[in-house]
Amino acid sequence: HLIVEVFDVAMHRTLPDAHPINKLLMPHLEYTMAVNNSARTAMLAPGGPIDRTMAIGAKGAFELMGRAWWHQWDFEQHNIPKDLETRGVADEKALPNYPWRDDALKMWGVIGRYVSGMVDFFYKSDEDVQNDWELQSFHREMRGEEGGNVRGLPGGEDGFQSKEVLVEFLTRLIYAATAGHAAVNNGQYDYYGYIPNTPGALYRPVPRDKTLDWTEKDLVRALPPFKPASIQILMVRLLSRLTEMPIGKFHWSFFAGTQAVWPIVTEFRRELHALSKEIEERNSKLDVPYTYLDPKQVACSITA
Repeated sequence: HLIVEVFDVAMHRTLPDAHPINKLLMPHLEYTMAVNNSARTAMLAPGGPIDRTMAIGAKGAFELMGRAWWHQWDFEQHNIPKDLETRGVADEKALPNYPWRDDALKMWGVIGRYVSGMVDFFYKSDEDVQNDWELQSFHREMRGEEGGNVRGLPGGEDGFQSKEVLVEFLTRLIYAATAGHAAVNNGQYDYYGYIPNTPGALYRPVPRDKTLDWTEKDLVRALPPFKPASIQILMVRLLSRLTEMPIGKFHWSFFAGTQAVWPIVTEFRRELHALSKEIEERNSKLDVPYTYLDPKQVACSITA
């Protein structure tokens, strides 16, 4: 949520509403700042749900996020094929049962082809990209120390110098705001809704001696009491609700007046539908279906 907001702010500061890249990104960044403000003033506020259910509390959550942002986070991590290779999990023969990898790669491809079609429509050459001073301002805003300070941005200090670089950036960002968010959001109730599976906090010290013999009562005493447990269940149930605006579904105003882009949108929707059917077919043969990246359950933005 917070990372996507960085790009949302940069876009609003540099790209006019009429700019084609603004129009392309808008459905995937819509209401990001609004929902994040709500999270900061309610969910992550002192005395809010995070404070009442998680061991580190809201202050600790911000501390951990800050450390990750400054010392570990890089936009290169949102290049799915490279990420899989870096972590050594790309080989299907070595790791045959990894549905997130399989679905993520296919979603990455569908989004990439859609983005490529849109970029080809609006930019006929690399020179068109280079000469779009508003687009270059967008890049400077994202990478600048007084702006987003984003590391690993495609194009580096040179900005958007080709259509290929622009497609790479847009694919990463749209994937992060849609499928990337869905992969970590949609399963929250499944993981956190059963308190013994993932308690937000333990109320007894964790055993450090292997000879220590805990009874079932000891384990129960370590789990959260009723009130924080119920808050945790309610919170993750709310966060995991099914989307009403799946990826590929756009408001009527999307590229209004530019009807020539709709064949590209139609092909995007066709590919999403075909992928959804493929995932459903695969899941019908699994004891535990993996549904989080079914396009029907992937929201068009982190707030949809």
